Amino acid sequence: KIEQRTLEYLMRTVNFTDKAAEYLKGQLKSYRQSQSTSYYRTIAGVRYDNQLLQQAEEAAKDGQISVGEARELWEAALDGKGITPTEKRTLEYVLKEIKCTKPAAEFLKKELAG
Repeated sequence: KIEQRTLEYLMRTVNFTDKAAEYLKGQLKSYRQSQSTSYYRTIAGVRYDNQLLQQAEEAAKDGQISVGEARELWEAALDGKGITPTEKRTLEYVLKEIKCTKPAAEFLKKELAG
């Protein structure tokens, strides 16, 4: 996990050659996929939906989650008979911990209240 975070930090702050950057991106993607086998991710003792968190993290790679991406997250959470308590908790975590555009945050808050 520490190695992953280190590589992610370096990818954001260091200018690699195109070839090196593509290689590192591929390695990070492979690592994330190998780690994504668990349905849940526990953060500070709280269980979240791992797949939904990964989708949110991917959406925020450009710096923030857009309203379109927020809608996709909401649709992903509605994959079953409705939103589960874990999915709701995950989206609340996303609102709190991952930067969203104002329209995206308003959309998620409205849906979660709803």
